[in-house]
Amino acid sequence: MFQDFEDPKDSKNTGQHVKLLRRAMAEDELDAFIVPREDAFQGEYVPAANERLKWLTGFGGSAGVAVVMTRQAAIFVDGRYILQAHEQVDAGIFEVVPIAETGPLAWLEQKLRKNQRIGIDPKLHTLAFADAVEKLARRMGLDIDYVSDNPVDRVWTDRPAMPETQIVVHPNRLSGRTSLDKRCALGRQLADSKQAAMLVTQPENIAWLLNIRADDVPHTPFALSFGILRASGRFDWFIDPKRVDDKTRQHVGDKLHIHASDKLTGSLGKLKTKIRLDPSTTPIWFAAQLGGAEIVHGEDLCTFAKACKTKAEIKGTKAAHLRDGAALCRFLCWLDARGRTGKISEIDAARQAEAFRAETGKLRDL
Repeated sequence: MFQDFEDPKDSKNTGQHVKLLRRAMAEDELDAFIVPREDAFQGEYVPAANERLKWLTGFGGSAGVAVVMTRQAAIFVDGRYILQAHEQVDAGIFEVVPIAETGPLAWLEQKLRKNQRIGIDPKLHTLAFADAVEKLARRMGLDIDYVSDNPVDRVWTDRPAMPETQIVVHPNRLSGRTSLDKRCALGRQLADSKQAAMLVTQPENIAWLLNIRADDVPHTPFALSFGILRASGRFDWFIDPKRVDDKTRQHVGDKLHIHASDKLTGSLGKLKTKIRLDPSTTPIWFAAQLGGAEIVHGEDLCTFAKACKTKAEIKGTKAAHLRDGAALCRFLCWLDARGRTGKISEIDAARQAEAFRAETGKLRDL
């Protein structure tokens, strides 16, 4: 949660990055541009390549959003990050705003005037958020530019490459159900609702649905990818095919079709009839590509299904808690013996707790 709190404030870089962004905004005739912490996958953790908010502001927390205008800028964070934001963000450039008091759209409503233009990247904002922006635009007489070329990406010249970690199998003995069984069960739900397919845009749902894991981001073992689940149980998975070896393909089972990520746009354009998507987690870009389809808003069917744990998952959860509980007891004993010296920092304690967990031989990540 408290990522990179020890990073020093770098006003020089922040000032230069904001200057570059404003120059790009001027080229696009934008009066305001919204920079979220989330990437296209809408997760809490993002790879270094998608740390746009941190690159722009210096803020390294796991939640937040910035708004940059021609002469003003603000970063909006929740109560967990007020202190961290003041430590990491240059207050001479960005106003730090508690998001519970004033959200970015409410802030923009105070700052913008009729006929000014708001820029947002449709790949980074959900349909639900875009709907709120459009309501603001109608109310104030503003224009919205769904940019095809994110100005942050355009000026971020040393942007890291996207991760491509190897996909690994999550054994059926741990999941309790095969991928094909899950896909066919959800496919029947789609068929019962007379829906031809469903977009799966959250990588954690793909990890559950296919019984696979990867290491594309810290602390969550999934692969950054998108998919289309069809009523037949077929799953079109958009990911670099080189990342998926024969063992993993056989493990996932029949009705799996793997496509390069750059084939996604064309595949979405070919979808017809009723297509289900979750407006709270799906970027608005996806809806724009479904020109020939009837869009049905509904929760991703994986969300409820994965919450209903199998006997194998319950057994695994109990085993994990027993291991972690033993490590925590060791840590509390250590803290009780040494804590009274007053020489242990919070970081010292956190590292020792991690060390006890690592000694179980079962720790993958915090």
